[in-house]
Amino acid sequence: MKQLVIFLLCFLLTISLVSAQEAAPGADYFVEALVDNPTPFVGQQVTYTFRLYHAVDLENLLFQAADFEGFSRTDNSAAEQGFTRSYAAVVNGRQYQVSELDIILFPLRPGNIEIAPSVLVLGETVFRDEQQLATNPVQVQVQPLPEGAPEGFNGAVGRFEMQAVLDHASVTLGEPITLRVTITGSGNFEQLAPPELPVPEGWRVYENPTTQSTGVTGGLLVGEKTFEWLIVPSQTGSQTLPEVTLTFFDPETLAYRSVSTSPVTLEIFPAEGEPSQLPSLLDEALASGQSALPLKPIPAVVQPVNLHPDAVFWMLWFIPPAGAALSAWWAVKQHRKRINQVEIRQSKALRRAHAHLQHAHNLPSHDACRVISEAVFLYFGDKLNREATGLTQDEVKQAMAEHRVNGSLRERIVACLEWADEGRYAPSGAINIQSLQKRTLDTLAAVDEAWDAE
Repeated sequence: MKQLVIFLLCFLLTISLVSAQEAAPGADYFVEALVDNPTPFVGQQVTYTFRLYHAVDLENLLFQAADFEGFSRTDNSAAEQGFTRSYAAVVNGRQYQVSELDIILFPLRPGNIEIAPSVLVLGETVFRDEQQLATNPVQVQVQPLPEGAPEGFNGAVGRFEMQAVLDHASVTLGEPITLRVTITGSGNFEQLAPPELPVPEGWRVYENPTTQSTGVTGGLLVGEKTFEWLIVPSQTGSQTLPEVTLTFFDPETLAYRSVSTSPVTLEIFPAEGEPSQLPSLLDEALASGQSALPLKPIPAVVQPVNLHPDAVFWMLWFIPPAGAALSAWWAVKQHRKRINQVEIRQSKALRRAHAHLQHAHNLPSHDACRVISEAVFLYFGDKLNREATGLTQDEVKQAMAEHRVNGSLRERIVACLEWADEGRYAPSGAINIQSLQKRTLDTLAAVDEAWDAE
């Protein structure tokens, strides 16, 4: 009996995980993974490509990327955006449609790094049980940067240009100047550190938030990043703001390069009323020979002061603390009321979603799928105490992860949403509404139990 159980487990594992290397000739579908540069330098872009070969139509797909340990992954590489391109190819004499998805990576350390398999989940449909297709692992041999890096190099790798702009060429002493340094080109903008800003001694510098935008052009991550500083000069007259230099390693030329801005001359004018620029009033008085002013006479009899405050004084004394206490009590009361309303809404989330799902019974297929999708977002809107209309799948997954809902339930929720979206555009009758409705309700109930158990 024990041997039979082991055989069944091995059999199920074999059919649920299929990689490109293990795909039998003539298989209906399989996956593989590769990188465009297996020997990059630290910080140099590497494009990881996931490929799906399918000779039959597939639906209800969920891509689970590897964790890419040892790499920095850019936001432009979000796998949720879908496949990058699609084309036809012949493998082992059979025609396949190939769908590719690119993920841009930047290695963080030298040495041999193995990228673990990525997985494509083929969700359960009325015609197929759930399956998982796993890619092959990918080996990347990361090279260290060459020795001899110039002084000021802070790890930037790529190709960059730099431009600096000052908002004023002349100011009054004490007024701030805004300096913006914009770096454009190709490379890892997320990890790009600000260049060193040399300013004259005594000047004050305040760093403002950084802005950046990136995109993919010709397979390269390109963009721009703007650093901004507020600079307050401390001397008057003509002052020079030295050049700003960015040093980086160019993997195409295998050399370290530098780009710099030009030095800028500023005119700093004295502030109006500055003590060093105005004559002293005392000096004026002495120069004019003016005598000292006479002392003001005081009365011979000083009136006594009442040292015992009356009732009005004490009443005025207690009004501020009494008002503060009343305001605090009212604020606490309103806060508790809001908390109670949120708790009531969260506790009724599953009940409201269930009631909304019931409306799908007698609706046409397309409308029923729309109602089922609305019920899922309505549930999570109540759980998060926000409007359900603006919620996205990414926000739903993130909320479940933050409340420690396990990965299997998160995948089931996404599968229900994708199944419902598919049914909204599929021919009438192609989706089993009753099955989808039951699966969605069961999954929401399981999520609700895991959520409350946190």
